[in-house]
Amino acid sequence: MSYNRPRMVALAISIGLGVFTFLLYLIQSHYFENNYWTAAVAAVSVMLVSFLLYKSIVEGYFEKRIKLIYKNIYNVKRGGPIHEKGPKDALKKADEDVSLWAAEFKSELDELKSREKFRREFIGNVSHELKTPIFNIQGYVLTLLDIGIEDETINRQYLKRASKSVDRLIDLIQDMDTLNKLESNVMELKMSRFDIVELANEIIDMLGDKAKNSDVTLELASLSEKAIFVNADLQRIEQVIFNLLVNAIKYNDKKKGLVTISFHNMGEAIMVEIVDNGMGIPEKDINRIFERFYRVDKSRTRGTGGSGLGLSIVKHIIDQHDQILNVTSKDGRGSTFTFTLQQA
Repeated sequence: MSYNRPRMVALAISIGLGVFTFLLYLIQSHYFENNYWTAAVAAVSVMLVSFLLYKSIVEGYFEKRIKLIYKNIYNVKRGGPIHEKGPKDALKKADEDVSLWAAEFKSELDELKSREKFRREFIGNVSHELKTPIFNIQGYVLTLLDIGIEDETINRQYLKRASKSVDRLIDLIQDMDTLNKLESNVMELKMSRFDIVELANEIIDMLGDKAKNSDVTLELASLSEKAIFVNADLQRIEQVIFNLLVNAIKYNDKKKGLVTISFHNMGEAIMVEIVDNGMGIPEKDINRIFERFYRVDKSRTRGTGGSGLGLSIVKHIIDQHDQILNVTSKDGRGSTFTFTLQQA
């Protein structure tokens, strides 16, 4: 809206009053033979006085409402509240437009603040995850240089430990790369038809030693031995089942831990169910377990390795398949993870 509009309104009113006054004097002079100069002076005087008067009134009218608009903008920039709309008047539409803009701007500002918070947390988590294996490697190397370089037994022992820390670094970097590709949608799914039961058996065999060392038994439910074919990305679904089983083994604190995989025909979909009798997940953590680097038991997880990205990767892979992932758990009694796949 132009800042000259109040003056134009005042000028129009004053001209109108001036012309009216001049005509009035002309009529009067016709009947009473007054001087035309008197009519002209009176008209100009009325125009001048009315212009100044209406200019002041109209400018105050507009200024009051424009100040309200700028006050909204100023408050939004500072993260403050948006004031209610001004009185219903000719500026109502402008007031509504600015209020709408202010609300959108505030929403964008909140989104930027949220992203900045996520960025800080992400950098902090990555730094922490990288720091532990790097410091371990540094300690092992320094020990070898100080006392173990000539002792073959110590030499081999510390080199094995350093190798495990390097493996942990590689796993972390690979998981971060995978998650980044999933989140940015640059990883295309390679859909194929395969037997999900056969794939589960292969992963159970792959994790046999790890499960045995943790006193955990991995098994297929007795009703899940027949071939079941699905349409999905075999490599990604292998990663999903692998991550869920590793998570079940890691968080099983029972003397005789048990993890069972079963499959259920849902018509157009197959539901994969992984049940464990481990330590479970507290209710307050259920909604956050798929976040990057979120750990239910931080000390336990870092002691047993892992990148803290496994479940986040699982969620993104299932989401990319346009399927459903659910988790139910009772603290101290175990957890159940389920996800669906398109039946072939």
